Amino acid sequence: MDQENHYHILVVDDDEVDRRAVSRGLANSGLQVEVEEARDGSQAIDLLKLIAFDCAFLDYRLGPGSDGLEVLKQLRERGDRTPIIMMTGYGDERIAVELLKAGATDYLPKLTLTPDVLGRSVRNAVSQRNSVEQCRKADQGLREREANFQSIFTTVNDTIIIIDPAASHIVQVNPQATVLLGYSTSELEKCSADIIFPEKLEELIQLAWQNDDGRPGQTVEGLCRHKQGHDIPVEISTSRLLLGGQSLIITLLRDITGRKLLEKERECALLNVTKSGKLRSVGEMAGAITHEMNQTLKSFKQILHNLTIKNDNSSLDPHNLSQIMGKMMRQVDGMSAVITNLEGYAGSDDEYGHYSLTDIIDLTLSMVGANLKSADITVELDIPQDLRLRCRRNAMTQVLLNLLTNARDAYLIQTRSTGTPRLITLSAKSRDNTHHVYVQDEAGGIPAAIRDRVFEPFISTKDSVKNIGMGLHIVRQIISDHGGRIQINVQDGIGTCVELILPQQI
Repeated sequence: MDQENHYHILVVDDDEVDRRAVSRGLANSGLQVEVEEARDGSQAIDLLKLIAFDCAFLDYRLGPGSDGLEVLKQLRERGDRTPIIMMTGYGDERIAVELLKAGATDYLPKLTLTPDVLGRSVRNAVSQRNSVEQCRKADQGLREREANFQSIFTTVNDTIIIIDPAASHIVQVNPQATVLLGYSTSELEKCSADIIFPEKLEELIQLAWQNDDGRPGQTVEGLCRHKQGHDIPVEISTSRLLLGGQSLIITLLRDITGRKLLEKERECALLNVTKSGKLRSVGEMAGAITHEMNQTLKSFKQILHNLTIKNDNSSLDPHNLSQIMGKMMRQVDGMSAVITNLEGYAGSDDEYGHYSLTDIIDLTLSMVGANLKSADITVELDIPQDLRLRCRRNAMTQVLLNLLTNARDAYLIQTRSTGTPRLITLSAKSRDNTHHVYVQDEAGGIPAAIRDRVFEPFISTKDSVKNIGMGLHIVRQIISDHGGRIQINVQDGIGTCVELILPQQI
């Protein structure tokens, strides 16, 4: 059919008068028709091979040596789906049944072939043909989809388990399921899904029901149980599946054992690097602290020497002696506090708690202050006294130590004009449920060549022999573990400001 109500029709009859009568009836049927005629079965078959007719009228009796029923059978055997309307001079029901069984679309006695009957018969035949073709295409598409599904089902590397949620039992599994779970296919397809998901089945069903459009559901991590009893870490994705009128759940499992091992190894490696960085910081600070302590001990030695002389001369002033001893005790307490802080920092990490940022900075400066002093660096503070962080104190101390050390090193490699001050500013403020801590220097800024890579491991502006470039990588990891983030703002030729953004509660 070229367009609506326009039909290309073949009329096959050995009687020319009857052929012309059918052609005239079709012309007067109210349909737009293009009619071609054939005088026997052989000519009809040849035309149907060449032309796609919308339907054909075929005489049951085509004369000696040509039978309409045999022509019909030949057409159907070679796959011709053209609607065939059989015509006969008899109204025998037995003949009608035989013709319909052989593939005829309709059966009309010649005495009833009025224009109305012919038009109605054409419309019905074409409509029936279109419906059958649509069903055939739909069936073919369904078979293709089923074949594709089976192909994917059997060859995909992920495990697929189809579950009947009403009975909580497994309906079907793919071959990969036997590899992952240790059961045979027959064992899995007989068992309850609770055996595979002892603690997560109800959650998976709920996840699948959240996706009414058939799309894959949210991917979650969980455990599935092996036949031998051990749990396997997997990624799980579920969605609903309508199969044979039954609502089922299709579950995709991906074994992430290898990934979990890599994550564990990464955590261990990062922990080792963090500890290494901490010990390296302690080593660097120890040198400067040792120098300060040696200077203090030399001062003590000189004071004690002077006191000994005065004691020998009986010229000791009790009041003066008390003041000297008090000053010495305060210096001893200060050195003891520094040593205690170093021991605590170098030891195992502490738990989360609420700590004053001022106290954390004081702790940090007690350890790194000597290093900064030896580099002629001044630290200015602008910290609200009531600002408290929920954090791991040692970890946050390490963050500030790394940032202060980076700023110090930036000053040390900078060409310094005589009399130019070296200043590091520590400030903080709170807004929008977050705390913002700033460490700012005026050491010229991070070089543009590595500015976008400063958080990568082993990237450093320092001597690669002395520094492995893990400082900012560790800082970002610690801040991330605290639920925060880090930003670096650089002003070329002026300096760098590192901003730590931390949630007020984590």
